[in-house]
Amino acid sequence: KKSYLNKLVRSIGKDWFDKAIFLVATLIDLMVSWFFESDIYLFFADWTEKEAVWYREGMYGGEQRLVRDSYPVTIIANVATNVVYWCSAGIHRDVSRGIARLPPGSTLLMDSAFDCEANFEASYVRHIDVHVAPSSKRVRRGTFRRMYRWRFSRARYRRRKLGEKLFSWVFGRGRTWFRREYWDRYVYLYCLGSNIRGLLWWSVRMGMFVKVYARPRSCQKKLS
Repeated sequence: KKSYLNKLVRSIGKDWFDKAIFLVATLIDLMVSWFFESDIYLFFADWTEKEAVWYREGMYGGEQRLVRDSYPVTIIANVATNVVYWCSAGIHRDVSRGIARLPPGSTLLMDSAFDCEANFEASYVRHIDVHVAPSSKRVRRGTFRRMYRWRFSRARYRRRKLGEKLFSWVFGRGRTWFRREYWDRYVYLYCLGSNIRGLLWWSVRMGMFVKVYARPRSCQKKLS
């Protein structure tokens, strides 16, 4: 299974998986927004470290000993539909590339680790309402960071906790057994598989219900 997935990613390429993740995510959000006829574009950006099943030599408590290996990953996902729009192996403070994919007028929630001028500039260009937890750093005047700090809403920022559960949905709760040299490839496979699973989940759920349109009273009187 491991060798088969490695050959699959090498032959197709990570760029194809990156575009496929974005395509499936856009399709799901279009379906859900059309069905519920409401705005569901609420995104969050976060990173985590996935633990491995083996150990490596490292420092713990000031002493050199064996510590469990971990693999960092950064994602931007939709909190309402649990779909990933952008992902990357490693910890990235600048996620402006993923912000450029978000629909205009959407809301983006991030913690203070993403307090970067490039992220605010990309959000301003896309007309995105971004809320980042303000850090203790002083921000000079005339920057996008200073402008968005005045717009920060603590009530909206609390919704970011809903998106933290997405990591267990995408990457599972168990420890990973992939080697570090293949981790960047499996990040794309994890996210693409999660989006395809979400597409099937939403298709089944929406197929169980029928949209009912209520006619206005004026039309009812004419028919009577």
